Amino acid sequence: MRYTELAGLAVMAFATSMVGSVAAPPNPRAGQHLATNCAACHGSDGMSVDTSIPNLAGQHYVYLVQQLTAFKNGGRVSPLMTELARPLTEQQIADISAYYASVPIQVAKPPGSKHQP
Repeated sequence: MRYTELAGLAVMAFATSMVGSVAAPPNPRAGQHLATNCAACHGSDGMSVDTSIPNLAGQHYVYLVQQLTAFKNGGRVSPLMTELARPLTEQQIADISAYYASVPIQVAKPPGSKHQP
């Protein structure tokens, strides 16, 4: 087995342990469906149009799981995010996180910039 394959397996094992008792592997398609609730603030493609709201597209899977779990459990405080995360199951958190982690990051040239992105 090649190093990259071993590294991939290690990452998946770690990511799975972060979610706890997920019944099935994370499903980005299911996560995309669940993420429709996130689109109003984070954009339909995970790219927020408001600079005060973070982009989720291309974010690391484990980071997203940690943050959603923290909102759900009160470890991170945001009235809106806590309300949205509290009813999510561990599987739904895994699926949403897998979806946003799978969305390519979009880099745009700043307005008025002559530099290439």
